Amino acid sequence: MLEQGLEQDEVIQLVPKMPSTVVTLKSQLAEEHYRNAVFNYKTLLKSFFIQTYNQSKYATLHQQIATCLNELS
Repeated sequence: MLEQGLEQDEVIQLVPKMPSTVVTLKSQLAEEHYRNAVFNYKTLLKSFFIQTYNQSKYATLHQQIATCLNELS
């Protein structure tokens, strides 16, 4: 997505908001749906990280993703 025009800054702004979004979802969803949502959030973040791992221009994004994943664990 980043190579197709999605701005890194947009992703960097969204990533820190994910943990609070997940907390909100916990009160709105059934347990099974909540677990699926958390799994999907983590999978998306890991995919971004893996796909950009060897590119130093994404260092800030990597840091944001790592912080977010630690908060979601």
